[in-house]
Amino acid sequence: MYRLVLEERLSTRGLARHLEARGIPTPRGANQWSPTTIDRILRNPVYRGTFFYQRAESALPSKRLSTDLYKQSRKTGSKPRPQGDWIEIPVPIIVDEPVWNTVQGQLSQNSLHSPRNNKRHGYLLRGLVRCPRCGGAYTGYSQKGNRGYRCQRRDPTVSSTGQRCKPGAVSAQRLEDAVWDAISESLQEPQLLAEEYRRRLAENAGGQLFAEERKKHGIALKRVAAQEDWVTEAYVSGTMDLDRYKEEMDKLKSHRQELDRSQREIDQRQG
Repeated sequence: MYRLVLEERLSTRGLARHLEARGIPTPRGANQWSPTTIDRILRNPVYRGTFFYQRAESALPSKRLSTDLYKQSRKTGSKPRPQGDWIEIPVPIIVDEPVWNTVQGQLSQNSLHSPRNNKRHGYLLRGLVRCPRCGGAYTGYSQKGNRGYRCQRRDPTVSSTGQRCKPGAVSAQRLEDAVWDAISESLQEPQLLAEEYRRRLAENAGGQLFAEERKKHGIALKRVAAQEDWVTEAYVSGTMDLDRYKEEMDKLKSHRQELDRSQREIDQRQG
């Protein structure tokens, strides 16, 4: 990979195509290579013989995917430590340091000239328009001085499934003009905006209600699980006989089934 960057000036995207064409699997055994993964490999100093321990520490994640209070208090994220706290550990050298340094410079040049870093043209709707075929985001591009939008999944290396969207593009000026005209018309009828605002407000309120109900059910299920553990421990320790153990476990099983049934009803109402 380092040789291809140096000798053939391949980008990370070009390397992804090259590796896939040769049938070389990713570190996790997948067939689809991500340019981000390749960039991370090429920039890793471990290949030049240096491993840094304690580069990061546990931290609260910036975004929460769960409303569970227990999960919210867990430090499942990470943040970088000050470089002075890093511990340098020598490891076997795979790539000579001059080669590694030269590749870093080439990667920086590739990033500088990457289409995503093109500041010459403005794209007001970049990432805001969805492809009617696959649902992928439309990104801006320029060809022979003409601006346009096209699906980012036209290149299979940016898709997690490896599937390529059919070619298709739209003129940037035409699309931006159409969106601007629609916005201008909406501003002429403020009552429509007010109605849409109230509708979305009601949807959000309903979503919060469902989230609260799910939260309560989650807490109840955890209590049932804790009670099951307590009953089992009591039976194993000999403080509860078998008949009492079966009776208590049957009650808890019935309670769990009731909670599961109630949860399904909540999901159906929200759907």
